[in-house]
Amino acid sequence: MKKLYENGEVAIFSDKELLNNNGRCLKFTDGSIVDLYDYSITNFGVGEIEILYLPMKPDQDNLIIQRRSLGLIDSISLSGGSVNIYIVWSENNENYIDITGTEKFLKGLRLSESRGHLEVQTPNNGSYIFIGEVWVNGKRQKPDPDPLYGEITIGTKQLNNLQLISKGKGNVYSELPINQLNSKINGSMTLNLREVGQANVSISGSGGVTINSVLGNSLFNISGSGSITIKKGIVDEVSLGVSGSGSINAMVSVKKAYLDLSGSGNIVLDHVKEVSQEKKSGSGIIKVLRRG
Repeated sequence: MKKLYENGEVAIFSDKELLNNNGRCLKFTDGSIVDLYDYSITNFGVGEIEILYLPMKPDQDNLIIQRRSLGLIDSISLSGGSVNIYIVWSENNENYIDITGTEKFLKGLRLSESRGHLEVQTPNNGSYIFIGEVWVNGKRQKPDPDPLYGEITIGTKQLNNLQLISKGKGNVYSELPINQLNSKINGSMTLNLREVGQANVSISGSGGVTINSVLGNSLFNISGSGSITIKKGIVDEVSLGVSGSGSINAMVSVKKAYLDLSGSGNIVLDHVKEVSQEKKSGSGIIKVLRRG
């Protein structure tokens, strides 16, 4: 799918043919429409339309802007917090990293590049209090200014591996497919990813992960009040575990599923073709929507 539209709040992808953008909506040749005010979709016929929500930026003054060139990047490791990170298709076949942030953020930022691997370490703000996204009249509101605020855009041609270890707040968005995702979130970091091959995701706290499509066997675990949403996928095996009040909503079709729930959370899985092994304690709910 191609990226057809971006406005700083969302990015819209589709394999349909775009007819026009009149500023109020995207119109496709088959009659499909995306409303650019409330982001509702009317989809006719075959083909998909995806909307990815981008990290919201605060109104922040006195930000420092830098750009650095990169070599060929195949894998990225991210650690820390207090940052919005965008992983995007490179411009003009040039790999680069753009950095925007406060002076305090840049002083705490550590970057290293070696043999196709980029390591990014951002400062932690020590804040584990997360209110969540604030919506007013159907629109997300900007977060408050942060003396440690930073924004990083990584432009590359491909991304095989992404590793994230977070102990703070922030957002990660990737429009590139990721073959292997390893993520450990301790805090309130959120991930919004288009496509992942195999995933190993662990959340301890109130973090959130949204993946539009999963293509390979994967493991997802929550300890706390976090949330994981997988919008589609067809895989052989998946393991879903929740301990606490968190929730996993996996619209995935699998041959074999391992489902483990303790506490007041919930696990929802779309389709089990062959067998599921389930373990449950507490008041939570395990729900498989289709079997066979």
